[in-house]
Amino acid sequence: MSQKIDKLLANLETARDEAPAKRQVSRAPQPQRTIQFRTGNGIPKRYREADWRPENCEDWKGLYEKARKVIKSKSILSLVGGRGTGKTRLAIEVARRVDAIGTEYLTAMDVFLGLQGSYRKDSSESELSILKRLGSKRILIIDEVQERGNTEWEDRILTHLIDKRYGAMLPTILIANLKPEELSVRLGPSIMDRMHEGGGLLEVTGQSFRKK
Repeated sequence: MSQKIDKLLANLETARDEAPAKRQVSRAPQPQRTIQFRTGNGIPKRYREADWRPENCEDWKGLYEKARKVIKSKSILSLVGGRGTGKTRLAIEVARRVDAIGTEYLTAMDVFLGLQGSYRKDSSESELSILKRLGSKRILIIDEVQERGNTEWEDRILTHLIDKRYGAMLPTILIANLKPEELSVRLGPSIMDRMHEGGGLLEVTGQSFRKK
């Protein structure tokens, strides 16, 4: 009997001595998984499955962190600058890492053409249902804001949509090939005031990636 007890105690001592060593075994770092967008949210194919990492891009690291902070605070973000500087890529990668499932992307022209199409008798959607759907997206990206006619109707629609999302604390990303002062003229004081409140006007400068 005493031999069995001695053997049991010896086994316990061995297990205790070996346990710390096992806990100290380090695992090889796992590769970071690309976050996928859901289908049907308008994200262009070019940007859907990207291996771009903000931490590996010195030119964009600071802008990425600022943009991500604005979106996480549920504010309005505008990315302005010349063509091809990476504004759309930056917006989509921020949205990918904040809320890929809840993101929808479209251009300003998409918004207006969709609303105009709702006026047809055979349309399955109404102006109200479209605005309600866009107004409830957890993150909404509106690209090519400069591509519009600046009519009173367009101004009213854009202001209404952004103001509705602002009131609901849902972040909106606006992208435009404009200078900051030009954007102010295009969007008007109502939207600009709400955007400045969250520090959401960022200019993306540098050489066009499309020329490389």
